[in-house]
Amino acid sequence: MGNVALIGSPDTENKVAIKGQLCKKNWYGNKQIRFFELYQYGELKYYKDMKDYKGSITLSANSKIIKVAKTTIKVRCEKKDKDYILMQPDSS
Repeated sequence: MGNVALIGSPDTENKVAIKGQLCKKNWYGNKQIRFFELYQYGELKYYKDMKDYKGSITLSANSKIIKVAKTTIKVRCEKKDKDYILMQPDSS
């Protein structure tokens, strides 16, 4: 994957660093496949069907990311004061 610098500057503000699919748990605990784009300024936006914007997670130097299982992480969004559970999608 290489080095990805998450730096906010005018020339990198809208530059996508990484994109792909992840499985997100909603507040009911149900799994949802979402398309994610991580921008270099630390914003992680997620979409349904690659077009229907659903929300974002703001990452910063103070963000907490905890590995809770082999393919699962918990991300803390300080801006919204909310935890997100993200998983690798099933290969089936």
